[in-house]
Amino acid sequence: MTANGQTRRVGTCPQCGADLDPLRAPAYAIAGDTVVAVCSEECRQAYLAAFADEMDRSGGRHGAGYGAGFGAGHKAHHGASGLFAKISHWWSGSKTSLLVVAALGLAAGVLAMGYRFACLAKGDDAVSRIQPTAEASGPPVPPPEPVSVQPEKPKMPGMEVLRKQAQAILERFMAAGPTRHQILAAEVLACCCNEPEAWKILHDACRDRFWPRRKAAAEALMRLGKEQGVEVLRDGLRSHRRSERWSAAFVLARHGNRSGIKILHRLLGLRRYRLTTAEALVHLKDGRARRALVAIAQSSEARSTDRIRAAAALVAAGDQDARGLLASLTKDGPPFWPSVMVLVRSGDVQARSKMAGALKHTALRVEAARALVAAGVRVDPAPLWQDLSAPDDEAKVSAAAALLLGGCRRHSEAP
Repeated sequence: MTANGQTRRVGTCPQCGADLDPLRAPAYAIAGDTVVAVCSEECRQAYLAAFADEMDRSGGRHGAGYGAGFGAGHKAHHGASGLFAKISHWWSGSKTSLLVVAALGLAAGVLAMGYRFACLAKGDDAVSRIQPTAEASGPPVPPPEPVSVQPEKPKMPGMEVLRKQAQAILERFMAAGPTRHQILAAEVLACCCNEPEAWKILHDACRDRFWPRRKAAAEALMRLGKEQGVEVLRDGLRSHRRSERWSAAFVLARHGNRSGIKILHRLLGLRRYRLTTAEALVHLKDGRARRALVAIAQSSEARSTDRIRAAAALVAAGDQDARGLLASLTKDGPPFWPSVMVLVRSGDVQARSKMAGALKHTALRVEAARALVAAGVRVDPAPLWQDLSAPDDEAKVSAAAALLLGGCRRHSEAP
């Protein structure tokens, strides 16, 4: 044990016999395949010369055992010739260890470069395994953004296919029983397809015990030009229920029938019902109703919706002077659909471009289709055909009715 606490390994120089630590020897000699520690450069030279002489005398034989025996006690050695001794002497210098390390490093670099080029040639990702640690510890490369594939939009079938589909929908609802969709389906099928069953349902509904159903069937027959509808509504004027009398009078007046004019004149004097009553009476060319509508339309104190309704009623009655006022009242804000439909019926070409928006609304599309048909314009099926497959019954029935009404020839003769 040394003074600094390290273990001292004791050995002897094979040339002079001096003590030395084999791991800290000042010089080393390479004899054959054996590395021998010596105490000085002079001992190393003498040791190598003796080793060379011994190899010359032995005829050039060498081996691990021979080298080791010579290093331990100058025994007989076999291995290196004189040329080998010179090469060993050259390699045994103090720079031997540095040259060996440099050679090993160069070989490792050549192998690494060869491996890298081989990986690149194969297109393999093994190159990443020989990258420096600093590069590998960098931020991960984000995955590529997923490519969104837009689903292909369904293509609208031909008009004949749509007509058959709409007719099948209305026939199904007409056969479903006394629902609120049955009267509409029967009216459209009677008008466009002249189906006997549709006429029968309308005639039978005029004798139903419920007034809303009788009134709906009667108004449908009036639109189809049938006198039976007028008779049902005239009977309603004699009902003991005020609501039935009033509703019958309004329907008759809107279709140009004067049978309920006395009831409407009484309502025109009531401020609460003045606008609604005037909208109905103006279809009968009633002077009092027209003056009431003009006053409301031109009043700056009236509500804007009331002014638009009054101007639209005047245009619907054929008052061309009110068209400019109606256009100015509706130029800003969302469309007021009843006024748009009135303008379409009156022949306003610019208003027709807005009807595609009305056809998209379930509650408006049937009246929009009727307005377009009254103006001699076919209904565009584009806003309607997808609702033929809608799960909502209201959307499905209204789309089928508007589509069939918008492209059919009217059949007014009942079988």
